[in-house]
Formats: sequence, structure tokens, C-alpha cells
Amino acid sequence: MSLESFNGGYMLTIEVFDYDSVGSHDFIGIVHLNADQVLRGQKEFPIINPKKTKKSGYNNSAGGREISLMVAIDCTGSNGVASYVHSLHYNTPTQPSQYARSIMSVGSVLAP
Repeated sequence: MSLESFNGGYMLTIEVFDYDSVGSHDFIGIVHLNADQVLRGQKEFPIINPKKTKKSGYNNSAGGREISLMVAIDCTGSNGVASYVHSLHYNTPTQPSQYARSIMSVGSVLAP
């Protein structure tokens, strides 16, 4: 599934954390945007921390930043049995599941 398939105003939520190799990660804020904003090339999004009153900005145009992506997939039975063709978890030897394709599509947008 490509990022283009999310057009039409579907909202994306991105939580931003300061990664700490030791201890807990620090929550910086949250961004709500839609795929159209990303596809149009918008480079700056307001990061809002609900516990604080001011917005902080993230400028995507500068170099030297590292973006890590962590993804969780709901593997409950509500999405169908993985061995059934119509399940979102269904894999073939040549084609990854719909979930895996979605993750790869989002990852390819973030990749350099």
C-alpha cells in the first residue's frame, strides 16, 4: 500500500520522542497531519506537547537528523486467520502481507 492510497484527508498521527539508550524515552510531542500534506512536500509540522502550551517546530529540510520508525501490528483474530487469503496477515512466498506492504511504504517515505 503506497502513501498515495491514504490521500483524501486520512489523518496520520506521529508521536515524537527523544530516544535515550539508558532509561526512559522523553515524549516531545505529537503531530497530526494527513498524507496529502506529506505528498505535497510540506517540510515543517507543528509538534504539540499537550502538557505544554507552546508549539515546537520540526523542520524536515535540514540534514543530520535520524528518524526511527517503530511499528506495532494488531495480530488478533479480528483481522482474520493468517492462512486465509482475505486476511490482512496473509503472506505468499512472493508477496508480503498487506500489513507488511503498508509498513514498507511508510518506511520508504522516511528513507533517505
